[in-house]
Amino acid sequence: MRIECRACRAFARMAPCRAFGDCPPWLSINPDCTDRQTTIRAHVHELDFAPTEMPITMARPDAPDFDRHPKLRDALEHALVADLLPGDALYLPPLWWHHVQSFGPLNALVNYWWSAAPKSSLPELPPIGALLHAVLAFGQLPQAERRRWGSLFEHYVFGDNDPAEHLPDHRRGVLGPLSAEAETRLRERIKGEF
Repeated sequence: MRIECRACRAFARMAPCRAFGDCPPWLSINPDCTDRQTTIRAHVHELDFAPTEMPITMARPDAPDFDRHPKLRDALEHALVADLLPGDALYLPPLWWHHVQSFGPLNALVNYWWSAAPKSSLPELPPIGALLHAVLAFGQLPQAERRRWGSLFEHYVFGDNDPAEHLPDHRRGVLGPLSAEAETRLRERIKGEF
């Protein structure tokens, strides 16, 4: 029996542990080792048709079709390979692409996922939900407008600098630490206004 986990991304930290069976090498790709767009475009991933909520690739790292996925070559040049023996475990940081297959009549691989995000009293908001919301909110806008929104996201969310460093603590609002009450109010504001 051949079981394949198509190359996909885990949004949380992941520790797969091989219990038993025949398992070929585990392939993983650190998105920081390649140009960001190369990694993303090499893995033309599906958001709607994946068997889980995580995006999967259309490319097959084990049988690459470089005509169809030319940027996959660069991504595979940066791939790391681990051959897990029974009892071995592997740590995968969030958002690393990974691909694994199993061969033989009986195989077992146990995965454990966890997040380093601070715990709150409210249900966790998975980042994939924010990504899908962004696709809905920005996907149909003209390219120039999407680029401007991208700059705002880079500044407020993904940039290296604190976007509120010039503000006194009492004026930071959602840019500062959120109490459970403030987080609840923000969630209600998002539901009510948008």
